[in-house]
Amino acid sequence: MDAFSTIMTITVGIFISYLGYLIGVKQMLTLIIGFKDSTFYGDKDEYAKRVGLSTIILGIGVLAFPFIVLFFGEGVAQIYKSLFVYMS
Repeated sequence: MDAFSTIMTITVGIFISYLGYLIGVKQMLTLIIGFKDSTFYGDKDEYAKRVGLSTIILGIGVLAFPFIVLFFGEGVAQIYKSLFVYMS
């Protein structure tokens, strides 16, 4: 990875984690695609916490990717990407 892609990946990871914080902690459910307050039946607080936590975990995974490539090389990066896609 070159320097630009590393910086962009870190920036995107921080942004995704921040969106997870806004959804999970600040209860900004309008950031969730397809969410409509009028058609949602259930506990909105629990839904916000789960979606927010999932988004934060995704952001941390994206944020960790450049460091994994730096320490372990491109071969491990392919395994990491495969596992990450499988878990999502």
